[in-house]
Amino acid sequence: MKKLFTFLLVCAVSLTAFATDFKDQLTVTVFGSTKTQEAVIQLDKQDNGKYTLRLNNFKYSTMAIGNIVIADIDGTTAADGILNLTADKKIKITEGDDSSVTWLGPKLGEVGIKLSGKQSGDKLYANLQIAGPMGMKIGVVFGDEKNITNGINEVKATHSLEPKAIFTLDGKRVEEMKEGEVYIVKYNDNTTKKVIK
Repeated sequence: MKKLFTFLLVCAVSLTAFATDFKDQLTVTVFGSTKTQEAVIQLDKQDNGKYTLRLNNFKYSTMAIGNIVIADIDGTTAADGILNLTADKKIKITEGDDSSVTWLGPKLGEVGIKLSGKQSGDKLYANLQIAGPMGMKIGVVFGDEKNITNGINEVKATHSLEPKAIFTLDGKRVEEMKEGEVYIVKYNDNTTKKVIK
């Protein structure tokens, strides 16, 4: 029984390491020019209660910027259940995953980042203002703030839980469950549950 309890505890702790992926439109403004593209942002809760946001392999038109990772983001949940995110700090943009690309972000050194955002259910809104050297400014807006409120209303009205992601016990994401196997299922309200099919 003690081994089972330890195993369950390890599974529960390891769930905090999963990042939640949000896919939406990303609007980028540089030197007054605006472009929209589809992107994925990851948001996960740190052990200290703060959050980390990742925009990996960020590109603007033909410019390859790199990975934007903002750690230690303050997050407070409002009475309506919306998670409000804020940060004002300096970060270093790192190289993206493709080594054949010349990533510009690491050459910028430290850049200032101001973040304000909201998250609820499967919706994320993030507004990033990036200030680089020589007065360079990049505005990055992910998602639509209006969808956060609408999403909350729909979730409250339906109260239906739908599986959002399925993981094996060793943390690998899978598309479907096999008979007799144990899985960790993440639902659309960001709760997790261990399931045996």
